[in-house]
Amino acid sequence: MLNLINCFLYCVDTLKFNGPQVEVKDPTWDKSISLPFIWLRDHCRCSKCYNHTTSQRILDLLSIPEDIHPAECSLQNDVLEIKWPDDHHSEYPLDWLWKISLNGYTDYSKNGPASPILWDASPKSVERIARVPLASYMSTAGKGKPLTADAATPGLVEVVHSLVKYGVAFVDGVHPSLEGTHGVVKQLALIKHTLFGGMFEFGDAMSHADSSYTNQYVGVHTDNTYFKEAAGLLVLHCIHHEGVGGENILVDGLRAAEELRLKNPEAHACLMEEETEGEYIDTGKGQHYTHCGPILNYSKTTGQFVQLRFNLYDRAPLRTIPADRITKFYSALKLFAKELSSPEATWTFKLTPGTVMLIDNWRVLHGRTEYTGKRRMNGCYIDRGDFESTARILGLF
Repeated sequence: MLNLINCFLYCVDTLKFNGPQVEVKDPTWDKSISLPFIWLRDHCRCSKCYNHTTSQRILDLLSIPEDIHPAECSLQNDVLEIKWPDDHHSEYPLDWLWKISLNGYTDYSKNGPASPILWDASPKSVERIARVPLASYMSTAGKGKPLTADAATPGLVEVVHSLVKYGVAFVDGVHPSLEGTHGVVKQLALIKHTLFGGMFEFGDAMSHADSSYTNQYVGVHTDNTYFKEAAGLLVLHCIHHEGVGGENILVDGLRAAEELRLKNPEAHACLMEEETEGEYIDTGKGQHYTHCGPILNYSKTTGQFVQLRFNLYDRAPLRTIPADRITKFYSALKLFAKELSSPEATWTFKLTPGTVMLIDNWRVLHGRTEYTGKRRMNGCYIDRGDFESTARILGLF
């Protein structure tokens, strides 16, 4: 049974120090939750205040007095019931209040299904990453119907789970063509259209001003550091290679960041605090993209890792850091680059035709060795929000 610890009604002292609030505690919780009355009024879910068909609010925020307080406040069968001064009644199941409160949000973020698992290049570590056959991944039933957890194929669930936990997944048995890769992507989320197009193909022809469009070695990096929002996922499929080399390299950027934090907290903090610019320039096509932000981004609310932006190739001139902090920044950047290039961190293998690789571009870095001969790749980007929507529907995020 949930217990109502206290219901602070309107009084001068309460407004002055804490504001009117209700505090509740369940014996299974490690702490109580304190909810201001203005927050409670704003979160009323009755049909007059909330449209359950569209999942949107109806209540006008400006109609709520900042010093609002209940006329009556009671607990009935684990439901907080409030009667407001205008005779409006609101009911709040206490398990729902925990779920949507700050405590519930931070608890879910730290311990929910989206909590990541770090990995290194050891066989024991990378063998946990999903590799599913196309037949288990694809679905031919229910075309045009919305995705649900019950209707999702086991292979799709396994791929999304692996992407959420490890930032990488593979689908085998795919036809080595743009259409084959596209079929895999359509099961997962919408394609993100960028300056590279939607679905794209590339080799060593310089169709874009990017080192990926060469046969040279490309160190590990994340893509789109010059976009305001970098793609959430990168999809790659080697459809043809006659030659040697071209091995793929993957690194768990979150693991490298944790290693840096443990070994040198000051360097880790520096990469969280300092902002640098990424840049893409193609004068022949009239394109110039830039974005400025930290290399390591963590949630200010939960402290959880959010995004890594690391690309030594796409760095713009360093003009965002005062001269007296530049040396410290370079030191931190080099220490992080060293973690990313350590043998235990770098997983090297070769994609072959028929295997589609999906990478969390906000966490996992990719690169490749130099190669000879004719090599053709295809793939696409997926927006972070679209992927997270799929993961959320499947109960994995």
